[in-house]
Amino acid sequence: MGATGSKLGRLVSGFRKRAGLTQLQVAEQAGLSAAGLRDVEQGRVVRPAPH
Repeated sequence: MGATGSKLGRLVSGFRKRAGLTQLQVAEQAGLSAAGLRDVEQGRVVRPAPH
């Protein structure tokens, strides 16, 4: 996905960890699957499909 995806992923992951939330908790709140959030955090996708 490139630099944009990896930068977004680092930001999302950092905010999530500082908030003390799991990927599943954030995914549910955002209307995503846990796999979709994981893909964002790992830079594979920038705009995941809604869950």
